[in-house]
Amino acid sequence: ILDSKLKIIMKNLTDFQIEHFGAVKLGIGMKQSLKEQHISYKTAQLVINNTPSDKISMLQILFDKLDLEILIGEVSEEGKKIFIQKTISALTFGEQYILKVYYENDMSLKNTCAILNMHQNTLQYKLNKISEKCGYNPRSFKDGAVLYIATRLANRGDI
Repeated sequence: ILDSKLKIIMKNLTDFQIEHFGAVKLGIGMKQSLKEQHISYKTAQLVINNTPSDKISMLQILFDKLDLEILIGEVSEEGKKIFIQKTISALTFGEQYILKVYYENDMSLKNTCAILNMHQNTLQYKLNKISEKCGYNPRSFKDGAVLYIATRLANRGDI
């Protein structure tokens, strides 16, 4: 797709995907020569496999917009299970959801509380409980990165 035509094509593809929501998932792989189209196909599959089923937007159709999803898409199912077991398996669905919202909001207590309709002290208490249960502190950079990846691996963002 030529860069000059990309915006129009993306709008049309997004409209098509919305019109056929649930039946169609679209992904555009990275640009490759005709000889290397298998690479474009594989990267398009990464887009499709890493787009939550309840979300559609132009940004989620393009491989060029992926970053961490590239690595997540390459992890084997066995590797995912082992990583999730080691990190967040002790957490309830609700606790995993709190982490998902917390990281989607760049670890902002204020924004997370607003979305979860929760008092800031309650959120801090729950983050401390999560840390006690799984052994990873959601507020530290390294532990937070581990937990973020685990929540993404758990259901590719569909927690």
